[in-house]
Amino acid sequence: MEWTVIEKQNLIVEKLVEDGWEILDVSFKGRCPITARKKYAEIMITTEECLCHGGRLWITDVHTNNWYEISHAEYDTELGIEDSSSELKFIIENEMMDYVNRYSSIVYKLVKINEYGKQTNGADKEDVTYYGDMETIARRVAETNIKDIFAIEKEKYQCPNENIYYITERIYKDSKYSWEKERVWFKKTRFDRKSKQEEFQETHTFEMYVEIFNKKR
Repeated sequence: MEWTVIEKQNLIVEKLVEDGWEILDVSFKGRCPITARKKYAEIMITTEECLCHGGRLWITDVHTNNWYEISHAEYDTELGIEDSSSELKFIIENEMMDYVNRYSSIVYKLVKINEYGKQTNGADKEDVTYYGDMETIARRVAETNIKDIFAIEKEKYQCPNENIYYITERIYKDSKYSWEKERVWFKKTRFDRKSKQEEFQETHTFEMYVEIFNKKR
């Protein structure tokens, strides 16, 4: 199928407006970003069509910087997907809003402090990511198949490189403010050795915490 950029952008806008989103900006250049707001949420949707990847769509949460990519490994002709345009049209009509609405369930924040060392000026560096379910964030913390952060006491993750492994341990800290009581703290330590004949040595340790949002939605 062939369609114009205007037709594609109009289709995305229609789907968002039907779901109660306010359209803030629509571009018709490059990946054609569309910015929209609903209550306190703000998202940006971009698209692409190319020979190698077909039709793709990205949805970014402006506040948390989380994003989803919707793409397929092959064209499914039984669904009417025969080229990049028909693939992108299928994504917009059938998949886009499901991904958009996943942002309403993001309730876990993971903060890693100095994962790769402090900044050059000596300041702490915090890397923040957000998640919508317990199992995913537990895997991000421990890097094992554990499914609940509260089940983590001391977990070992052996890297594919047999000379490197990590230990993730639950630690406990006093809370200065009431909202800090929702933070679950961990310490992650890296161990290295140069060869099988040598002993492992602790090479780097950093702390991280998971914050669970309990605000009414």
